[in-house]
Amino acid sequence: MSPTPAQTSTMTDDPHQIVELRQNTPCAGQRDELIDTNFVETKDAPPWSAAMSAGYVGAAHDFAFLVGQFTVTNRRLLERRVGSQDWDVFAGTFTGTEMLHGILSIDEMNVPERGFSGSSIRTLDVELRRWSIYWINSNSGQLQPPVHGGFNEDRGVFEGHDIDIEHPVIARFSWHRHLTAPVWSQAFSYDEGRSWETNWIMEFNRVPAPALPDHTSNEPN
Repeated sequence: MSPTPAQTSTMTDDPHQIVELRQNTPCAGQRDELIDTNFVETKDAPPWSAAMSAGYVGAAHDFAFLVGQFTVTNRRLLERRVGSQDWDVFAGTFTGTEMLHGILSIDEMNVPERGFSGSSIRTLDVELRRWSIYWINSNSGQLQPPVHGGFNEDRGVFEGHDIDIEHPVIARFSWHRHLTAPVWSQAFSYDEGRSWETNWIMEFNRVPAPALPDHTSNEPN
């Protein structure tokens, strides 16, 4: 049996070891599940408020898999609410870290070809076992309304109310946790959770750490 997030966080404080312990779960690395670009009914997906129930809980080091540097392939829907299948594809670079023994996760993504940067701030309410995620875009500098939730195995679901160009929506962030190739997606529901439209997908690829210099040749004979 794979360890739960709470169990895993007590085994080690090393971010890479924590994520490696979670890689044997059934959903680890399954990237295609998030690539659903249509309106989808929720009878086969977590319903609204799923992030607050159904085993989706938060634990320290849940976002250890994002510590480090990544390249990111972004796919963002050009038009929402019209059934569009046209996507804007662009690259980004990403750096993530965690603090406070794994209950605070912060990252920055730079997208020079689209002229913006973004940052996510994730905080864990230890008592409620619930993460809150806030997004800041460099074009506005405003802290966006949070989404809340946690993980069930290596699938994370986080939900909250927002406004999409004057339209009230329920926003859902989904994560597939993976040490080298995680996937994030954002979906909006305009009908209180009866259907969802995925409008942004990020596919991450970890940048390998540079090799340490070899000093053996300088050792005396």
